[in-house]
Amino acid sequence: MNVSPLNFKRSLRNALVGDLVTPTTHEAHESSNAINRQINSTQLYILILLTSLLTPIAISFLNLDLFLPAAVALGLGGTLLFDIYRLTFARNPMLSPAVPLLMAFPLILILISNGYDHGIFLLYPLLAALPGVIRTNLGVLMGLFCLLALSPMIYLRYEQVIAIIIVVSMGQTLLVSWWLMNLVNRRGIEHVKLIMRDPLTQAYNRRHLELELLGAHNRLLNTGKLSTLILFDVDNFKKVNDKLGHPEGDAALRELVKLIKSKIRRTDSLCRLGGDEFALLITDSVDNIGPRIADKLREAVSSATIISDYQVTISAGVCDNKGTKSAMHWFQKTDECLYRAKRGGRNRIEVP
Repeated sequence: MNVSPLNFKRSLRNALVGDLVTPTTHEAHESSNAINRQINSTQLYILILLTSLLTPIAISFLNLDLFLPAAVALGLGGTLLFDIYRLTFARNPMLSPAVPLLMAFPLILILISNGYDHGIFLLYPLLAALPGVIRTNLGVLMGLFCLLALSPMIYLRYEQVIAIIIVVSMGQTLLVSWWLMNLVNRRGIEHVKLIMRDPLTQAYNRRHLELELLGAHNRLLNTGKLSTLILFDVDNFKKVNDKLGHPEGDAALRELVKLIKSKIRRTDSLCRLGGDEFALLITDSVDNIGPRIADKLREAVSSATIISDYQVTISAGVCDNKGTKSAMHWFQKTDECLYRAKRGGRNRIEVP
């Protein structure tokens, strides 16, 4: 199991905000900074919790003259204090919180086996922290395994009724923590869906496109895989609103999105940028496939009955990210193609 600080930070990011690509445009960069501050704050609280747990463990070992486990606990505590210092200055921790958390379990078992029965109460915050520090379902499984391993020792050291109460309450602590973490994850995913979707058409919005463009540009740099961007808008859409009214125009946009979605892959991202302007990002594309896809969509729209007694057409600009300097440069090149398509007579596509 990989519990590096980088993997922990990535897992924490996914739990808080969904699986997003790190942005670099101004708006996305500000959002990323806020996310990183939230992640660092959460990590800081977890490290403080673990340090507060390791301190009484180390003191108990010293009282029992068990210097080796005391040195281990003090070493972990010192590392966590150093990581707290690093996080205070917005740096990544040296040690993932999962490492001291997992090492604390055998230390507490050593305490209990040496007659320090009160050490059993230190297990409750550790069990509560497991689903939050390690991937939720894996954390629960590890907690149940630890609980099963502890049960014989608990039954040997405590009266039967007390032992049952301890085991059941530990199991309840673990399950409540698991339920809360799942609830937080679901709420985080719902929050991301709300801020990344256009409320009218349920297509993605501009913020989502910015993140996806950067991700596609990074994939090009790292793996050489091409992506294609298609920018399109509805020709003379203002006339639709003026003649038929905004409710009919809104219904037309919803029907347009429904039609486009039926013609593309699930892995492609359809985004509404505002008004009647849309973007379609085709990932892992090949040379020259973008114009063919754009032309098929153009033909599908012009032949469909999106509005009764009115032909809806689109104009599109198409550009892949081969040879582009940045995600913003790629977007600008595609936007220039769209501008040429509209100036060239509409109901057409343009490429660089």
